[in-house]
Amino acid sequence: MSAEQIQEIPMERIGTDPQVRKRIDERVIKAIMLTIASVGVLAAIRVRRLGDKYIIVDGEQRYRAAKQAGWKAMPCIVELADLGRADILAKQLIANCQRADLNPIDKAQGIKDFMEASGLNATDTGNRLGFSNADMTRHLKLLSLPLDIQGKIAAGEIPASAGHELARIEDPGKQADLAAQVASGALTRDGLSATVKSANRPPSQTGSGLKRATATLSGGRTVTVVAEGLDLELFLECLTSLVGETRKVRARGVELSTFLKMLKDQNQ
Repeated sequence: MSAEQIQEIPMERIGTDPQVRKRIDERVIKAIMLTIASVGVLAAIRVRRLGDKYIIVDGEQRYRAAKQAGWKAMPCIVELADLGRADILAKQLIANCQRADLNPIDKAQGIKDFMEASGLNATDTGNRLGFSNADMTRHLKLLSLPLDIQGKIAAGEIPASAGHELARIEDPGKQADLAAQVASGALTRDGLSATVKSANRPPSQTGSGLKRATATLSGGRTVTVVAEGLDLELFLECLTSLVGETRKVRARGVELSTFLKMLKDQNQ
């Protein structure tokens, strides 16, 4: 006899005992609801019998989304064996921890291929697949990047969020240099964002007229940045760049005085 069977169970008979996922993201529920409205539930949820109720083992988000979509019943895989607490937790952890999302480039290419095959525009595609307009823009923008940078994003060397920032750089040389810094860990995503904002700022908005800015820290410490047209974004860019360069040499045991001389020689 099989240890499980598939049934369609009325929503009012399904319960959500505490799950390993403690926080529910309503944005995710909305996205799933859109896909359910479009193509239905592609995978039945897994439940166990408890009295006259069926308690969810895996699939709480799908259940919540279907309920919000107005479904009256849900396809379920019913566990026929008695499950102890450890068995339930094991199934929940395996189901949630072993799912692997598509890498950002494969996801973006898949969305583009779907648009071409369906003839739908970006907005209608988003509605069909459960993506907002902003999500669609971010996904498709990655495909405008050179293939070598796309490869680094697909491999996880560059985060997708940094890829979105890199796509805003029009100069190919600058784009490649910043991508290399991000991939090496010398430049953070926040530092990249500040650099991009500074590079894309119209000349009339560049700078505040300051040439020197000193930040006073605890313990009597100060950090001074000298540059033309200093503002908060440029100040952050300078500090982030310095932190990146410092991290490169720290593991080599370079003295501060030597590091400062290296920077001076490098940038003359």
